Amino acid sequence: VKSTTKAQDGLYVYDVVQRLYDSQFGGEGVDDIEKYVKLGKLGEAFSADEQVILLIDEIDKADLEFPNDLLWELDKIPDYMKERFMVVFDHNLDPLGAGWQQTRSLLALGGGKLTGQGLFHGIQTQGEYSGSLPFRYTDFIFSAIGEELGMLGCLAVLLLLAAIIVRCLMVARKARNTTESYVCVGVAAVLIFQTISNVGMCLFVLPVIGLTLPFFSYGGSSIVTLFAAMGMVSSVQSHSLPDWLR
Repeated sequence: VKSTTKAQDGLYVYDVVQRLYDSQFGGEGVDDIEKYVKLGKLGEAFSADEQVILLIDEIDKADLEFPNDLLWELDKIPDYMKERFMVVFDHNLDPLGAGWQQTRSLLALGGGKLTGQGLFHGIQTQGEYSGSLPFRYTDFIFSAIGEELGMLGCLAVLLLLAAIIVRCLMVARKARNTTESYVCVGVAAVLIFQTISNVGMCLFVLPVIGLTLPFFSYGGSSIVTLFAAMGMVSSVQSHSLPDWLR
């Protein structure tokens, strides 16, 4: 089997060889193919128009370690996105650059301790310099809450969000049909994902991806979308069947 074109995109080349490899070996050894791409040998083989089946044999015989992500190695991800992931695993990598926002977030959360510094009295949150706690009204609102209301305030926020999520799931159980039930479960899933992502960003355990904290972060589109979603859940609730008919 020979390549019909000299592919310029490494991802396309990878996809072709992976399909051939799956047909020959049942999906085993894909990690080796990724490593082969990382070493640059796969692209060379296609450029030289060599037989793919021989390349597969070489890959199968190679004793290679588990590689990094293919997209990462082929530079398909912008550098600033890579840095957002790397600083999560090494907080000292770029504390004044890519890790600045989350470093300040940890300082704000730590400064709040158990009960906080008082509403509207947070040192980082109320600082005149916007860089003291960047995006304090949107992405890092949870850090602002932690500094001013402390750990107790953070727990209260999480309990409120958990109550909304549980309520959505309860409405899903009493929905008239499967479609309405799926709508409620979908809204609950969105709230769970956004909450985990936002809190993870503030705690410096997840990369910054710009997701808001539901119902707390400032922002027009976010608030409108969330209230529209809750409106759908309320509609399902108002038309749900009574228990004696279920």
